[in-house]
Amino acid sequence: MQTSITDLSDVEVKVEVEIDSTRVDREFKKQLNRLGKRAHIKGFRKGKAPKQMVARMYGSQLASDATRNLIGDTLEDALGTLERDAVGEPKVEPVLAKKGEALKYSIRVQVKPDVKVTDWEGIQVEVAPMVVDSAAIEAEISRLRERFKERVPVEDRGADTGDVVVMNTTGKVEGEEDPRLTTTDLETKIGDQRLIEGFEDQLIGAKVGDQKTISVTFPEEYHAPDLAGRPAEFSAEVTGVFIEELPELDDDFAQDAGYDDVASLQESITTTQQAQAQERYDRELDRALTDKLLELNAFSAPPAMIQAQLQVSARRMMMLMQMQGMPEDQAANMVNGQVEQLRDQAERAVKRYLLLDAFAKAQEVEITDEEVNAEVVKRIEKAGPRGEGLYSKDEEREDLRFELREKAALDLVKERAEIAETAPKSAEADADKEDS
Repeated sequence: MQTSITDLSDVEVKVEVEIDSTRVDREFKKQLNRLGKRAHIKGFRKGKAPKQMVARMYGSQLASDATRNLIGDTLEDALGTLERDAVGEPKVEPVLAKKGEALKYSIRVQVKPDVKVTDWEGIQVEVAPMVVDSAAIEAEISRLRERFKERVPVEDRGADTGDVVVMNTTGKVEGEEDPRLTTTDLETKIGDQRLIEGFEDQLIGAKVGDQKTISVTFPEEYHAPDLAGRPAEFSAEVTGVFIEELPELDDDFAQDAGYDDVASLQESITTTQQAQAQERYDRELDRALTDKLLELNAFSAPPAMIQAQLQVSARRMMMLMQMQGMPEDQAANMVNGQVEQLRDQAERAVKRYLLLDAFAKAQEVEITDEEVNAEVVKRIEKAGPRGEGLYSKDEEREDLRFELREKAALDLVKERAEIAETAPKSAEADADKEDS
């Protein structure tokens, strides 16, 4: 077998393969013997027809079977002559073997680009330092107080905006009772607009024991298509009306939250905020360094790798939305509406992987088994009860090894980079940005 390779682009090559006529004839003979044993030819018992007659009657099948086997037997070896890693599925150009002639066929396949990272020493980047200010700490304390708020029954008035109403409901759609609208201990906070538009407004003034009749219309984009846009009437039995009171910021509250006193609570929150701010700063710096390296070392990414990463991201996004309670069809529509954004993110992720892999190889960055084991122990301890079973599979540990290798490669760039700090921003503002 002989091969020759032609570059079609930075990420695609054409491999031309030639199989000598002796091997082709040997394959034809093999296929003829195989087919001759089971060929049904009038006037002859099964397997007893002359080979020449079998070859004449089944010539196209013989050529097709021989071609398939010859290509199947040589494809992997032909791709093995590539100096770069093949990605995606190879495409074989149509061809048909002929007895007595060499078989020539071509393979088109995408390959990883030959990335050479230069101009990496002393690169200049700007990153805003993360500042943990008093507002961020106060906001975290407020969130903690929200978790420990208490409900106090309302007895001297009807329900009002901000109150929590608990009720049992039955519902009818255009006069017909619908079991999907029957609930027990349904809770809503008036003003949060968690229920169908107009529902909460009709609870204002309600008291425990009241039987309220509530008329609404389901929205046009309702998740149950058969209810979308249709009027409904609910009978709501009010079983509770409460106001929510936040605990005082004192030592009693701190102890309920698991701290010795307010001072230790504030100290713990400050320490946590600082650690989170440092993590965000490190992420921003890593992104800035990677973006600069990609700018200075431009290359193309194989479409097959981008498509594979896109599919992974889309599946992850679908799973996350469904875990949050979104119906599958609605989640699919959301993903489809963000395909271009996901594709851009996938392309950057692939380029980042190729860039850091090439750089790590060039700089001979390696991660030992001891380093992997130490990181596994650290992450399992941090995960607590959820850490059981983490990194028990070989592929998970290899993924971790590559993650650590990427970090070590970026650390090498970071050590020699010129990092300037822009105007600082608070951790609270950055957290709000991430949430949005």
